[in-house]
This record gives sequence, C-alpha cells and structure tokens, in this order.
Amino acid sequence: MRHAIVLLSCLCLNAAADELPQRVTIVFDVNMGSFSLGTGTEVLETNGSSYSIVSQTHPNGFVALIPKANIRRESRGTINSQGLRPQQFLDRRGKDKPLVAKFDWSKKLITYEREGDEQSEALPNIAYDRLCIAYNFAFYQPQGKDFQFSMTDGKRLKEYRYLMIGREILNTPMGKIQTIHWTKQRDKDTDRGADIWLASEHYFLPVRIVFTDKDGSRYEQVATQISYQ
Repeated sequence: MRHAIVLLSCLCLNAAADELPQRVTIVFDVNMGSFSLGTGTEVLETNGSSYSIVSQTHPNGFVALIPKANIRRESRGTINSQGLRPQQFLDRRGKDKPLVAKFDWSKKLITYEREGDEQSEALPNIAYDRLCIAYNFAFYQPQGKDFQFSMTDGKRLKEYRYLMIGREILNTPMGKIQTIHWTKQRDKDTDRGADIWLASEHYFLPVRIVFTDKDGSRYEQVATQISYQ
C-alpha cells in the first residue's frame, strides 16, 4: 500500500508541472517559535522552458529595524527533465552587496561572486540553490522516497539527502491542506534541520517550511495565501 501511495504521488507530481500557471504568488507568515518575524512573498514565473523565483521578506516590529532582516533572493534558470536547473542565484541582506552564484553547466563550474572576489568549484550533475529547491518538486518528483542532491547558499555547495515522510494534513490559515512531507536527513543532532510540506491541491508547491538551527531554534514559514495568473 505504501509503495502505491509513493507511485501515485510521483505520477501526480510529474503531471503537475504541465498544468502549473505561468505566475504563482505565495504569501507566508514567518515565525521563530511563537514569535512573529513578519511575512514573506515569493513569486514563481515560468513559460515551460525557463523560470524565475523572487523571494522578499517583510519584517515587522523591532525586527524591521535590523537591516539584514530585509532579505531578497532570486533564482533564475531553465527547466529540464530533472526539474529546475538554476543559472544564477542572488542573496541580498539589507544594503549589503549580494552573494551571487552562477551555474555554468557546459563547463560544469559554479562561480561565487562576493564583494568583488570570484571563486569557482566543480558543478555536479544535480545541483540547486536554496530558493529553487522548494519549488523543484512542482516540476520533478524524485523516484522513491530518497532524494540526494547538491545545493548552494551562494557561498558553497553542500550535499543533501531528503527523505519522504509521507502524506499529512496541515491546518493552515488557508484551511486544511493535504500535503507530502519531506525532511532533511541529519547525521547528528547538532546538524541544521529542514522540513518541507508540499500541497497536493496546489501543484505540490511549498506551503510550510521549517528550519531547525544547531541550537534547536525553529524558523517557520507557513503559506497564508496562494494566487495564480
């Protein structure tokens, strides 16, 4: 029965990208534990062969007084049989110069640009950035319950392994939503954790993301609104 559920999920997810509207806007509440940090807006645009994602935080209260709490991330690239294939990732905190990662798939190199300096390293066949990975599941479903890949935060590449936990019903500001839950494999308790819930009724887009820091602090973003154009 469990294998049947996984197979059904794969079939639904592979079909989802064909039906995905060209523009999707998701508004999130962003919290640290029970404390509200503000909201975030993420916009995905695609024409079937290329994509762009722009993420912008909107801090509130005293958090808004912290310049680096204002975060803008951008991911742009193409779409192939393995989902999203980033070409450039940008991460800007406040008025600081952005971190930029450029993916050269023909040369199999990723180049990081930071404050005028450039560094490059080998680019593996399957690699994403920290923004596009959450949306990749709407375009490509890994076979089985184990997904291994490389991902960059704009500074370096690291290897990750995500495991499918299964189907869960979430209570969200939009009501109850049927989701598929994936979790990052942690080799030890002090590793940073990550969990993502993909909405079955919304093209398997992310509706909840939880990051767990080394000290146990939990940062959560939960979708409050999804709109399509």
